[in-house]
Amino acid sequence: MLFKVFKEESHRDDFLNGRLYMNRLKFFKKLEDKEINSRNDSDEAVSGWYQPNKGSYLKVNEHIIPSEDINGPIKVGYDKFDDLNVFCLSVLYSNEFEQITEGNLNAYRNSLLLNNKMLELGDYCVILTNPSTFIENVKSSIQRNKLYYRMGLVEYFDPNIFHGTFSGIDAVFRKQIQFSYQKEYRIVIDSKTLGDNPYILETGNIRDICLTVRTNKLNSKIEVKLS
Repeated sequence: MLFKVFKEESHRDDFLNGRLYMNRLKFFKKLEDKEINSRNDSDEAVSGWYQPNKGSYLKVNEHIIPSEDINGPIKVGYDKFDDLNVFCLSVLYSNEFEQITEGNLNAYRNSLLLNNKMLELGDYCVILTNPSTFIENVKSSIQRNKLYYRMGLVEYFDPNIFHGTFSGIDAVFRKQIQFSYQKEYRIVIDSKTLGDNPYILETGNIRDICLTVRTNKLNSKIEVKLS
């Protein structure tokens, strides 16, 4: 189940009317903690993450800084991703359970519940009751506009352990594990433009496949039953 949390009621209504407000990736990199601390990620779209204890070193103007003199991971990113437009949703899912039984039913339900940090994203929540129809509408709109796109779940890595690279556009779908509570699903497009302005993707009215609820009431609405 896909859902989206909004800070402003007007933004929620725009979404219900089929207007996807897609900020640039650099918008999320530049957010200040004091503004919306659960969305800020200055390390968005990092393509390389190298631990100093893995034999890494930094070479600057022929001067080599050995790994033992590096206090934290070396991060490598590309400016070319900054102008991509991103729309973020969340998913109710749990991949910790291979089988659901009477014995673990409550634990399974608890794994689906929203983290309290999600409340910081806004008071208004829209639940997509038919996510496949929504995704198809989005794809059709993007293809009509002849834009490059990619969509899918964000994968999370431990910044204290991970050592390696993320290939190409995969970097836009990787975030540090501290953000894993968001269970994020991303829609990313290349609008072929530069700047700070967002891109408005028109998908058509989606009210018939949506439910609206206050964010702080969503957990109480979730029921899991065995047939």
